[in-house]
Amino acid sequence: FKQKTAYEIGVRLVGSEMCIRDSPKTMLQEYSLKLYKTLPIYNVIENKGPRHKPVIKVSVKIKNSKKYLGIGNSKKEAEQKAALKLLDTFKK
Repeated sequence: FKQKTAYEIGVRLVGSEMCIRDSPKTMLQEYSLKLYKTLPIYNVIENKGPRHKPVIKVSVKIKNSKKYLGIGNSKKEAEQKAALKLLDTFKK
């Protein structure tokens, strides 16, 4: 039984209809649950700017990884960007 990396899971999804629905955050969650039986840990590091245009910085970590940061105008956007950065490390 060969474990697939998150990158391999993502590549597999690109060729299917699921790639439209599955976000980096969803792919990271599935990978982490399958491999480690735990969810990724997201933390809001910083929330600044005016209420109508906030800048939010979020970190994400899974077991045996370092923290990766994402910045966005919403918590969801920042989490997606952080998850994508972590997933991108599996390409290397």
